[in-house]
Amino acid sequence: MDELTIKLIKLGVVIVAAPVWYPFAKALWIEFKESMREHGGLLGDPPSARQLLEIQREKARREDPLVHEPLAHTRAGRAPRAQRPPAERKRAGVTAVKGSRGATRSAALGLKAGQRRFR
Repeated sequence: MDELTIKLIKLGVVIVAAPVWYPFAKALWIEFKESMREHGGLLGDPPSARQLLEIQREKARREDPLVHEPLAHTRAGRAPRAQRPPAERKRAGVTAVKGSRGATRSAALGLKAGQRRFR
């Protein structure tokens, strides 16, 4: 393939993908123009005090374009996480807590009744 064909293919891909990137680029351009308006735009002169006051009033009237929507898993009404049983919580010493097979942990550790294991 020659160079012209490759350039035409690239241009075709950009044109075909326009429905994806154009709305995004347009929103960015509008946001950029609005943010630079208080400073006179991209290449313009700064506005006068009167114009600046009007721009700020207009900006205060408009709704904020950034919207916070909480994620579904963090919404109120979700059941709280189940807490671990007291036996599994970290402690300094454990005396007689039943394990999964019915034996006590103190017996599994080789401790006598009432004796504590210290870490």
